[in-house]
Formats: sequence, structure tokens, C-alpha cells
Amino acid sequence: VLDRDGRPVVVLQGYPGDRDEWMPEVNDVLSRVCDELRGSYRFKKGINHHVTDNFKAINFGISFGGGQQGSHANYAIINSLIKNPVLLRVANFANAGLQLFWPKIYSFYDTILSGVLLQDSTLRRNFTNNVFACATLNVGPRTVTTLHYDHLNIPFGLCAITALSHFNPKTGRQIMLEELQTIIEFPAGSTIEILSAIVKHSNLPIGDNEVRYSFTQYTAGGLFRWWECGFRAYKTFVAMGMKFKRSGLERWQWGVGLLGKWEDIKHLFKT
Repeated sequence: VLDRDGRPVVVLQGYPGDRDEWMPEVNDVLSRVCDELRGSYRFKKGINHHVTDNFKAINFGISFGGGQQGSHANYAIINSLIKNPVLLRVANFANAGLQLFWPKIYSFYDTILSGVLLQDSTLRRNFTNNVFACATLNVGPRTVTTLHYDHLNIPFGLCAITALSHFNPKTGRQIMLEELQTIIEFPAGSTIEILSAIVKHSNLPIGDNEVRYSFTQYTAGGLFRWWECGFRAYKTFVAMGMKFKRSGLERWQWGVGLLGKWEDIKHLFKT
């Protein structure tokens, strides 16, 4: 899906070519993982205003400004989770899509994450050679969201969403993109990448006897600000009398420019 200037704002990435192997492997294995995690992970109590069903979510990775904390037991679970070869394949399939469709965004993400890792040797990437700093595994059992913006993400950044489990994509779980006035079938095992901070989105309900999980990858806007402030909090940055090199409008225009245009990459898809 392109904007009026030919920039890709939504990509229906789908799934790799080995569909017959990919679908059962991804949906069966990760469904079992999600079922196990609902019982073993220690979830923080709270309200997610983006949900219509009370599903549970596991967040992991590098962020800034959210006060992210967790128990030692949860750390052990996440360490095991990020080593899961099936989840690794799903994560890096989305990562490859970001690199293919938005190469300049990909390079920017890699610059930021690499810089943060150099500053703090205790941090690590979620997945090897993957530029997304954060991930969320929604372990359901009924992952349904209301229309919302991911307002904490960088505005010109991408969020990769992979639907998981078993449900009928023709009767439910389609993704709705409000500004685009579009509803798209979203089968389990498929990946969609969207500018989630500026495109309001949700997914439609599933059947009463169906389950649905999802896996998302993104990078929080606060991490980019931390980097641009010289690896310090914005409050400290201002207190030191420092200023950004670009205005807010100039940063936005620069970021939108990183999205590139379909004309620049369409030759990669010629057969």
C-alpha cells in the first residue's frame, strides 16, 4: 500500500515460499509455546486499553522510558524464548522484509541499535542480525485489539505483525486500517508491516471457539531520542543547554524521506 507520493506505508509480506512447511511449523509450535507461557510467565497486573479480550502479552528487548522490569524467573523464560528456532525464523523473516522494502529505515534502525549496544555491554539484540529493538508475544488465548495508534513508536518507523495459531481468516481476525479505509485478510502464519504510530489499526474478532496469538516487532521512539540526545535523557540534554540539530518538522521530513519510494525498489521484484 503506497501513499500519494509512492512511499510504501503497509506491506503484506505474507510468508516464505515453503508454505507447506512454514504454516504447520509456525502455527503448531508457537501455539504450544504460547499456551505454556500463559501458565509459566509471571504477568504484571494492569490494563491494556487497546484490547477487547483480556489476553496476555510478553514484552522483551531494549526500550527507554517505560520502567520495564521483570522477575528472574521471567528472564529465564525470555532467554529460552529468544533461542526458539521457530520464533527466530519468524522474527528474521520480518526483519528481511524491513530490509527489502525500507532499506534506509533498516539502516537507520541498525545504526541506533548498534550504537546503544556499544554504550551498554549488558544489552543484547533479541535475535542475531535483527534490527528491531523490541518485541511482544501476545499469548492470547484470544488476541483482539481495538482501533489504536502505537503512539510510543517512532512515527516513521515500522511495526511487523505476525498472526499465529488456527482460525478462519475469512470470518474473523482481519486487520483494519482506519485512515486507509481498508480491511485485509490476515491468515495465521502471515506477516504484515505497517507504520503503526500513524496508521490507526485493529483486528476483527475471531470465532467463539477459535484462538489467536500474535508476534510483533518494533523500536520505541524513546530509544531514538536517547540516541539523538547523546545517550542521555532528554531532561538532562535540555538541562545541559543542548539543542537538536534539526527542528521537529525537519526531523519528521527527514524521517519520511527514509521511507523511500516504490519506484526505487520495484525492480527487485521483477521475475
